[in-house]
Amino acid sequence: MKLYLILFLFEFLSNCLAQTSPKLTIDEFLNSTNYPSLSLSPNGQYLLVHSMRPAWESNRYDNILWLYKTQGGQQKLITNQLSRSITPKWSPTGNWIAFLADTNTENKSPENHFHTEYPNKTDSKSIQYLHLYNVISKEIILIDIANEIPLAMTWGYDDLSLYYVSTSLLKKKIIHWNLNGRM
Repeated sequence: MKLYLILFLFEFLSNCLAQTSPKLTIDEFLNSTNYPSLSLSPNGQYLLVHSMRPAWESNRYDNILWLYKTQGGQQKLITNQLSRSITPKWSPTGNWIAFLADTNTENKSPENHFHTEYPNKTDSKSIQYLHLYNVISKEIILIDIANEIPLAMTWGYDDLSLYYVSTSLLKKKIIHWNLNGRM
């Protein structure tokens, strides 16, 4: 008898819950936003959010990097072309964010543009850049990594050094980049 009562209650509750919650349509499912990474700054003042949503008109996904201020909830779009190959990294003080973006290089200003010792021998549109975003000045510095393929990156013990491992067609390299412009 108790088993029948439990089954009846279970069936009744499942029917009630099924009727009150709207069903997810296939369009809603396909248009949903995913959040591949979420990172709090070392000083706790900012939250870095990577969101990914379909862009049907261009047949791709928009990988968007947002910066939220934890006090006050202000948000700022950093890029809508974030590369998924490397997760953005906070500097030790939380003043810088290093990330890789899928960008078109034609309209970049040369004053924020630093070159590595590895020249790019291919078309200028294939140049890749590590992006360094300063949360205080809101400035983005581009580091030209030519045709290297970054695999991983990390900051040094201070905000002045950035290390990344990259691969090219011939070999793997570990590269140290000093924000003063020296390798």
